[in-house]
Amino acid sequence: KRTVEHNYTNFLPSLNLRVKVGSELQFRFAASKGMTRPDFYMMQQYTTLEQKVNTHLDPATNQAVLDSVDYKGSANGNPMLKPTTSNNLDLTAEWYGSHGSSATLSVFNKRLRDIIINRTSFYTLADSAGTAHDFLTTGPVNGAEGRARGAELGFQHYFDKLPGLLSGIGVSGNYTYIDSKLDMHAPTGLWCTPKGTLQANTLRDLAGAERVRLRIVTGVGLGH
Repeated sequence: KRTVEHNYTNFLPSLNLRVKVGSELQFRFAASKGMTRPDFYMMQQYTTLEQKVNTHLDPATNQAVLDSVDYKGSANGNPMLKPTTSNNLDLTAEWYGSHGSSATLSVFNKRLRDIIINRTSFYTLADSAGTAHDFLTTGPVNGAEGRARGAELGFQHYFDKLPGLLSGIGVSGNYTYIDSKLDMHAPTGLWCTPKGTLQANTLRDLAGAERVRLRIVTGVGLGH
């Protein structure tokens, strides 16, 4: 029986500011620290080890001949995992016109620490004779740091002066640019996000007290 204890303390401050410049323009600034805990299944202490004997059949003697012995396994959880933390900065400019028209521009920067990845390592275990064997296992660890920064542009506009049934038709769209990077503490796979994401919509503002939007959404992902 093995008992594992892991304690940690995180201070998560946040600051949110808004500055209005006239009746149509305002700016927002946000600075915060965030935290994401590992899922419970990632923290279970459960390791599976396997000893695989590789042989071939000798045609002369019709006997099995030992080629090698593989020691491998999987660490399905790691009770020593720490939460992934991030330092976040966001700056947004918002313009609100008449009849529901608006435009926004935001820039952001996020720094992440203790990102959880899978890493292969050795797990040493002795057999009944006391001989130690190194099992090659793969499991989750806090093995990377990263960043994600970029900008987002969005707009919305209604054409209220169109005649007849065309009145109230509008358009909206947004474009997001992300530049991300992951620094590994040990060689492993790569992580990235698309450089750009584009979304366009068509809107319909029906007459009445309540607005109803009929949307046709088209998403275009721009490769990294």
